[in-house]
This record gives sequence, C-alpha cells and structure tokens, in this order.
Amino acid sequence: MSELAINRGQSALGKALQLLDVFVDSGEPIPLAEAARRLNLPRQTVHRLTWQLVDEGLLRRDLTKDMFAVGPRLSGLALGTLSATWQTGPVHAILEELAADIRETCNLGVLEGDRLIYIDRVECDWPVRAQFDVDAKMPIHATAGGKLLLAYLPSRSRSRLLAALPMPALTARTITNTEQMAREITSIRKLGYALNNEENAEGLVGIAVPIRDGAKRVAAALALHAPLARVAHSDLPAFASSLRDTAHRIEHQLNLMKDQSNDGTDNR
Repeated sequence: MSELAINRGQSALGKALQLLDVFVDSGEPIPLAEAARRLNLPRQTVHRLTWQLVDEGLLRRDLTKDMFAVGPRLSGLALGTLSATWQTGPVHAILEELAADIRETCNLGVLEGDRLIYIDRVECDWPVRAQFDVDAKMPIHATAGGKLLLAYLPSRSRSRLLAALPMPALTARTITNTEQMAREITSIRKLGYALNNEENAEGLVGIAVPIRDGAKRVAAALALHAPLARVAHSDLPAFASSLRDTAHRIEHQLNLMKDQSNDGTDNR
C-alpha cells in the first residue's frame, strides 16, 4: 500500500479516520510503527489515536502480537451499512434477476469473525426450499460461500483463522480438519469457485463465486443453494458461468456507486 498524504494540521477526528482507513485497507493486523509510516505521523500520535479507537471498539489489539486490526464495532457498522445498501439498491435488483433466471435461491455473504453472514438474499419460487434470513450467520467450514471467502483471505489471516476455527461435523460430509480444508482451499483457488456437497445440511448443495472490490480483493461471495431433489452435486459447476457474469455485474455496479459517491452524486 502506498503512503497516505495527511495534513499534519488536520483535526484529531480526521487523523483517526485516516488511521481507520489504514487498518481497513491492510486486510490483516499490522504494527503501529507500520501505521505511522503509512500516515507519515509521529508514533506517539498514532499510539494515542489507536488506543482511543480500541476503547471504542473500532480497532482491536491482536492477542498474539503487538499488532492491531479492525475491531468488532467497526465491522458491525460496515456490515450494517453494506447490508442496507445492497438490499435496497441496484445490487439487489441484479440478485433478483439471477434468482429468477436460474430459479434457485441466491445470496450474498461476507465474513464476520469465524462465521459467514448473509447480507442479501433472494428466495426461489419453488415450494421446496431451505430458508435462511438475511443476517443469518452460517458456519464457514460447511458452506460454499464460507469456504470461498476463507480460500481468498490473505495467507496469514487464513492461517490464523484456520488455527482457531471450530469445524464440527454437521453432516457425514462436513470437512472437520485443517488438512482436508487445506486441500479444499487449493481446489477452490484453482477452480475459482467453491462447492457445498451436503456439508451444512443433508440434501442441500451449493456453489459460490467471488465478488471483488476495486482493488481486486475478494470482498463477498455470491452463492446459490438448492435441494438435491432439483440439483445434483455434479450439476453445480454448470451454474458457475451465470454466477460469474452476475458477480461481474455487481462489481461494476459497486464501482459506479463508489464513483458517484466520490463525485457527490447519486443514482438518480
């Protein structure tokens, strides 16, 4: 990441926001010395601001090292904003088009700690379907979206999460150890999609593809799931092309929304 230009006469609030930007952009815990370098600010200033943000839950100290990362309150604010934006805007309309086209339930999910959380969802019109609410939290190790997001985490963040991630057997097909998951991650990164073969619930399968942000980082998972009565596990790869096309449309829409926000305009 390049160094940020910061006005040393800037308000304390402005500096705190710049500091939050550094930790958000890093994607993983970093030491305060690195944050100070990127902002070109004195370490004492960064140290004071960081601990103020920790006290408010916006940042957190890494338990194993003298490093800091995005905190639970900031994650919650980001998820709430993201969910509200995607559920009511053009991204939701794109998701509705996909669900109508393939006639299966589609959802958008992001990581929240050691869980996958749905931030938007469109149900299919079949009477037989598995229903989950928006904001439902699902196991990372047993869902297509969760495994996909795990596979595309930065390597150090992925290793830390895998070391602490509970992987209980939810069905006979659930992956329950890090060696199996490591092989699954290799396959996901090679194929560009993740599959769920009745790993979270008997009779339910799914597939997920990545949605990338403007920096080409995987920010969310676009997934569908369906009962075996309609879709066999071997049929899932055939949905990858439609999912990828939709993911690209969502990425394009998000970039437009970001550009309009930066320009001070809206979607009207």
